[in-house]
Amino acid sequence: MTTPILSDADYIVSDVSVSHSTPNFHTESLNMVSNTMSRGLHQLEVQFKVHLVNADDIKRFQALMLNIRGRLNPFKLSLQDQTDGKGQCNPLYTNAKPLLSNALAIGNNKMVLSGISGTIKAGSMFHFPNDAKVYVLLEDAKNNQTVSFFPSTRQAHEVKERLNFSVEPLLRLEDDSFKLTYSNASEITLNAREVL
Repeated sequence: MTTPILSDADYIVSDVSVSHSTPNFHTESLNMVSNTMSRGLHQLEVQFKVHLVNADDIKRFQALMLNIRGRLNPFKLSLQDQTDGKGQCNPLYTNAKPLLSNALAIGNNKMVLSGISGTIKAGSMFHFPNDAKVYVLLEDAKNNQTVSFFPSTRQAHEVKERLNFSVEPLLRLEDDSFKLTYSNASEITLNAREVL
């Protein structure tokens, strides 16, 4: 089965909110001294609304949700630039297609990018090729300069790989049931987590 895609090209998707979960080890002693250590983990938690205009939308969405089957099958959330109107807010998209200028081993969190005209802003999200994990730049990226990102790489990457700054997170629903209102102009709120 191919990965289902929930796209704003097919439905009106609104009120997208993204939480970043970064669990840490934390201990506190009786004398109130605390120690914290990063686990280096990162997971997106996404909540959004899907608006269903008419009976055809409801039927298509019902079929999509039954293909996803709650927590069973992951899906991609696509809020892509080509379907956004001018002035829309889409932090999942950055107009950049840089190349990786250095090889990365598992666990790296710094890289050098080439093919950048101008600056890619800190906070921009991206995918490495063949890795569905969403990574985030921690500082502005400029051509042929070292830039930090989070989390560290989960797999090795080669020189000249093209990074994807048009992010489609791979998500899994947090619930196995869904409820649709059978009326025009209905909406459903979904909660999902990034698949790691």
